Amino acid sequence: MRIRLAVLDVGGTVIHDSADVPAVFMAALARHGLSATDAQLHTWRGAAKREVIGRLAAGSKADPEQVYATFQQLLIASFAEHGVQPIDGVEQAIAALRASAVPVALTTGFDRKVADGLLAGVGANLGVLSGAHARTRLEKAPHDAILASAAELPAWIELRNASGREAEKKEARQ
Repeated sequence: MRIRLAVLDVGGTVIHDSADVPAVFMAALARHGLSATDAQLHTWRGAAKREVIGRLAAGSKADPEQVYATFQQLLIASFAEHGVQPIDGVEQAIAALRASAVPVALTTGFDRKVADGLLAGVGANLGVLSGAHARTRLEKAPHDAILASAAELPAWIELRNASGREAEKKEARQ
């Protein structure tokens, strides 16, 4: 079986999380009279940020859209201040995927405006432990493999594609 698509999470898998997203969340919430614990924010890691803010603002006088706009502004400023750096080996991994005719899709809990800014700095279903989730959480969802880093993708894909080529040859002989 050939690999038909590689889906990678952005924060922590493709790029280093240079912005302290929880601190940015806390600052945006505080500007609107809201608060959250580290544990609450950790529970929502990887989720759509607008949804998280909506849930945290529920029942308050704060307008979730205004809180989200503040979060977005602070986050973009934080990434601009700290820069965006790809995870070591990820650019080569993505290039190897593309060279093998494997489409690469990226997923993130950030909205399009923030994601576009992040990806512009990089130029470019497996679980990756250097991402937002621990092995125990990744194992709860169906994955073909759980890798320590996106840098392991080329070797995993080559192994998987070699197995697929052997299966195709076997079918052709029958």
